[in-house]
Amino acid sequence: MLRSFSTLSISAVVLVLPVAAQAIPVNGGASVTEFTNLPAGLNVTGATAFGQATVLSTSPITVNQPLTGGDVTNINLGQINAFASGVNFQLSGGNTLGLSNFQTQLDFHNIVGDITYNGGLIGGSVSLFNFKTNSVSLAAFQDVANPTLKLTIATGLSNALTAQFGLPSTKGSFIGLYATNPLLGDNGSSIPAPEPTTMALFGLSLLGLGALRRRR
Repeated sequence: MLRSFSTLSISAVVLVLPVAAQAIPVNGGASVTEFTNLPAGLNVTGATAFGQATVLSTSPITVNQPLTGGDVTNINLGQINAFASGVNFQLSGGNTLGLSNFQTQLDFHNIVGDITYNGGLIGGSVSLFNFKTNSVSLAAFQDVANPTLKLTIATGLSNALTAQFGLPSTKGSFIGLYATNPLLGDNGSSIPAPEPTTMALFGLSLLGLGALRRRR
C-alpha cells in the first residue's frame, strides 16, 4: 500500500520598489554664470547687474545671482529660481541686451528666463541655456567659486538673437560656465545625491503544493 503525502514549501519573496524622494524647498544660496564666449556678432562692450545680482568680474563677464526659491529633489529633479535679478550687456551703439529671471530646470537640463532689448521684453520665460549635469560631479555643480558646468545656447535665446540682431543660428554654441549652490530646507543643506531608495515588502508564496492519492 502506498500512502499519499502532500508537500508544502514556503518561501519569502522580497519586492524591491522605488520610494519617491521628497522635494526640498530652496531657502537661499546663489548661482554664478561666467560668460566666457558671448556671440561675437553682439559686440558686447561691458555689463551691469540689476536687482540683487552683482558683476563679479568683467573679463570674462561673471554674474552672481541670489536664489529666491524653487524646490529640489536631487541634481536631476527640481527647479532653482533666481528671480528679480539679471545682467544687462552693453552693446556698441549704446544699446543693451538683458537676461534675467533665471529658472534652472534640473528635470530638463536647461535654464529659462527673460530677454530684453533696451529695456523692452523680446522673450519671456524662454529657453536660454542647456547643460548636462552628468558632465560634472555634484560637488562641482555647486561650486560657485569655480563654475565648471558648460552652458550652450538654447533655442529661445538663439531665435531672439536672430530676430533682433540678424545673427545666424547660435543654438548649441558654447557660451559659458555655470554653478549653483541652493540652500535647502530649514537647515540649509546641499543638493542630495540621486541615490535610489528601496523598501522591502515581504510576502509568502506557496510553492510546490502537490498531493498523491492513496493507492490500495
